[in-house]
Amino acid sequence: MENDPGFNMLHSRDSAFIISFLYKVFRSDNSTSAIESEEIESRLASYLLEHPEDEQELNADENEEIDYSADYQIKAQRYINNWCDKKKYLYRTYNKQRNKIIELNPSIERLFNWIENCEKKEFVGTESRFQSILFQLRNLNQNINEDPQERIEALKKQKKDIDKEIEQIKNTGRVKTYNQNQIKEYLNEIDRSSRELLSEFKQVEENFRSNIKDIYKKQSEVDSTRGEILGYTLDVDNKLRKSPQGQSFFTFWNFLAQDSENEINSIASSIVSKTEIQDEFILQLRHYLFDAGHKIIEQNRTLTDRISQLLKQQTAGERKRVSKLIADIKKEM
Repeated sequence: MENDPGFNMLHSRDSAFIISFLYKVFRSDNSTSAIESEEIESRLASYLLEHPEDEQELNADENEEIDYSADYQIKAQRYINNWCDKKKYLYRTYNKQRNKIIELNPSIERLFNWIENCEKKEFVGTESRFQSILFQLRNLNQNINEDPQERIEALKKQKKDIDKEIEQIKNTGRVKTYNQNQIKEYLNEIDRSSRELLSEFKQVEENFRSNIKDIYKKQSEVDSTRGEILGYTLDVDNKLRKSPQGQSFFTFWNFLAQDSENEINSIASSIVSKTEIQDEFILQLRHYLFDAGHKIIEQNRTLTDRISQLLKQQTAGERKRVSKLIADIKKEM
C-alpha cells in the first residue's frame, strides 16, 4: 500500500490541490482517458494563475524542485514531470500521431472512483441495480446447469412469457415501457458501470506494460542469451493470454472487433432518440471502449515487436549468435 500512488496522493499535503486539478482535467472536463502533454501543461499553468494561494499546499520535496520565480508555464511543466517521473500519478506515452500524451495511473483512476462513490447521491437507482443483479444470477444459474431437461423447461417458460406479452400487445395495441425515472435510473447505472470498466482497462494496460518492462530488464542482463530472452518473452505472452484476465479481455476484444453491425452505437442512438435524456457519454461508449481496448492490444503488439527485433538483429558480426538463437528457438518449440 505504501507504494500505491493513489494512497500516497490521498495522504500528501498537496492532495487537495492535485486531486482538484487532475479530477477537473480527466473527469469533469474530459471524457477520454488521455490528454496531450502540451495541453495539460497549459491548463495547469492557467490553474496555477487562477489559484495562486493553493500552490503553497504543495509538498516540501516538490518545493525544492520548483522555482517559484519561474513563469507559470515552466512551473506547470516541472510539476507534470514530477507527477510522471517521481510521484507516478501520471503516465507519459505517445499516441498514433507520435504526440506525447498524459494518462492517469490506474491507482489514481481507482481513487477518483472511490471519491465519486463517497459523494451523496440525490438519486439512487435501486431498481436498475437489483434487476442487473437478478439478471446476472439467472444467467449464471442457467449457464452452469448441465441438465438438458431443466434447460428445456427454462426455455419453455421464457417462450411462454414471450408469447403472453405478444398476445397482450395484440389485444391492447399498447406496449409497456419504462417511465422517465426508470430510463434515467438505467442510464445512470449503465454510465457508472461503463466508466468503472474503462477505469479497469487501465489496470489491464498496466499489467501488459509491466510484462514488457520485465522483458526489457531481462534483455539488459549481460548473462542472458537471446534464446533465454525469447523463451521468456513467449512464456510471458502465453501466460498473459491464458490468465483469467487475459481470457476475459480477449473475449471482449473479439466481440468488439467483430461487431460489424455496430450494435452498441445503434442501441445507444436508438435510446437517446426515443427519450428526453441526452447522454453524450453513452453515444460515444463504443468509441471509448474501442480506444481503451486498442491501447491494450498495442501493448501486446509491443511484446510481439520485441520478439521481432531480437530475430532481426542479424548483422555480420552476429551470425554465430543468430545461429545459436535459431537453435534455442527450436528448443523452445
